[in-house]
This record gives sequence, C-alpha cells and structure tokens, in this order.
Amino acid sequence: MCDMIIVYTFLQLLLPFTDGQRDLQQPGHLLVEKGGLISINCFHSVPDLRRFEAWWVFRNIEQAPPKIIANLTTSVPQVTHYRYYAKHDLVERAFTLTIADVQVNDTGQYYCEMFQVAPPPSVKRIGKGTMLSVTAPPSLWLFASSKETSSPSATINCSAHNFYPNTITMMFQTTCLINQLTNEIQTSNPDGTYNYMAIVNISTENCNNSNEFTCMIQHPASQFKINRTILIHVHPRGEVGVRTPWVTRRGLHDWEEEEELKNKMEIVQVIEDCIVDKIASMRAAGIIYIMQNCNWKTCSRK
Repeated sequence: MCDMIIVYTFLQLLLPFTDGQRDLQQPGHLLVEKGGLISINCFHSVPDLRRFEAWWVFRNIEQAPPKIIANLTTSVPQVTHYRYYAKHDLVERAFTLTIADVQVNDTGQYYCEMFQVAPPPSVKRIGKGTMLSVTAPPSLWLFASSKETSSPSATINCSAHNFYPNTITMMFQTTCLINQLTNEIQTSNPDGTYNYMAIVNISTENCNNSNEFTCMIQHPASQFKINRTILIHVHPRGEVGVRTPWVTRRGLHDWEEEEELKNKMEIVQVIEDCIVDKIASMRAAGIIYIMQNCNWKTCSRK
C-alpha cells in the first residue's frame, strides 16, 4: 500500500491540475504592490488531517507550463524557498503561501492542491485558484529645453517610469502655451516594468510673463492623478527684461541659481587664466595640450 501511495503522489506532482474534488477554499483575486508582502490562504474541511501531501502551483499570465513552488507533507509542514514561505496550520485547517518582495513576474494564478491519505479514503483535493495581480505606480519627470525664452517655441519632455501594468494615460494643461505632441517612446525594464515618454513642442506665440505647463498621468496603481508643473518665462523678442522671482524645478529661486552659476563661472575663469599663463607663448591655432596642474586635458585657442 505504501509503495502505491508513493507512486501515486509522484505522478500527481508531475501532473498538477488533474481531476480531484474542488473543495479547497481560496480567494479569487488579490492585489499587491511591487516590493510588498502577500499571503494566500487555502482552507480545507478535513477535521483531523493526519497524513497528507500538498503543494502550491503557479501559472503565470503568459500561460507558461505550471510550476510547483512549494511542497508540504505531514513530516514537513512548513518550507522556505527563496521568496516563498509555505506552511500548514492544523488548527486553522489552512495551507498558507507567503511571498516576500513581490515582483511583477509574480503576477498569475496560484493553485492549492492536496492529496489526503489519512483519514481515509485517499482523495485529491483542489482549489479553484487565486489570481494575484501585481502593480507598480509610476514616477513622473518633467523637463523643459528652456525655462526662459524669447524664441517662438520650446520643447518639453514628460516621462513616466517604472510602472506596471502597461496601461497609462498622459495629459497636458497649459496657460497660453499651445502644445503639440511630436514623439512618443515606450520602453520596458529588466524587472518587467515599463517607461513612457512624450516629447511636446510648445508654441510661445502671443505669450508673455510666466506660463504654466502641467503634465498629468493616470495609472491603475495610483489612486489619484500624478502631476508635475513647470514655469516657462516668455519675453518679447529682443527685450531683456527684469525677471521676477520664481521657483525652479530643483527648488532654487532664480537668484540662487544665478549665484550658483556665478560661482561656476568664477571657477571657469580661474582655469582659463591658468591656461592663458601656460600658453602665453603658444599662439598656434588648433588643439594645444595643457599641463596637468591646469585640471584640463585639452583646450582650443586661436
């Protein structure tokens, strides 16, 4: 009898989803965010389960062949493998599968199956499966080719990164500026998440002073819309006006950016003076190699 049980169980492991009583109770659907922790419970109704073998079987959304990810027995009622932890609770009459650090490729159907040996009769019990959906909310970036312009147009880049599933809606709002979508780029990441970038050409005709450009995205993993706004300062052509204070994308006021730029220019001037001293007697056109203590590899002077 023992030999027959061993052979039968081995065949069941090779052939998951074979016929059996579908009386194991599993939740139909669970939702978890990427990087989170999730537990799937599978309840049976056997009052005194003394001998059994059970396993959790995973089938991903691409319908690849099913894969056994955890195997429990009477003598081994709990196991840990990689990010998976499975156990049997005799009091709760439940098999539980816990997945840590959930990833996008964990999306799929999870089936609980059990081969009951004692109490008799021997019977295979099967759950209807739990669909696990993994989501990853996007991060939003917004850049402008120029935040201050007197030209008739400018380019804005709005991009959403590291989101899942691959469904996203992007919208734009502007004051005065006229926008036209010129390019869309969608890419995927090694972890299964996606990126989406929209390049927008804006017209600044008939605009002046500060004009807002807002990029908004809506994604199933985010309860609310995500938005970013930048200011485009438009000056009349040929006019060098006095700028009003405004906050930049990096969180600095315009005068703070000017001070930072001034400091950088002073450093450049020091290096340039060093170069001039070193090549005072070398006026030939083309590339001239400078000594290492100038902190420059090459420079070009005529």
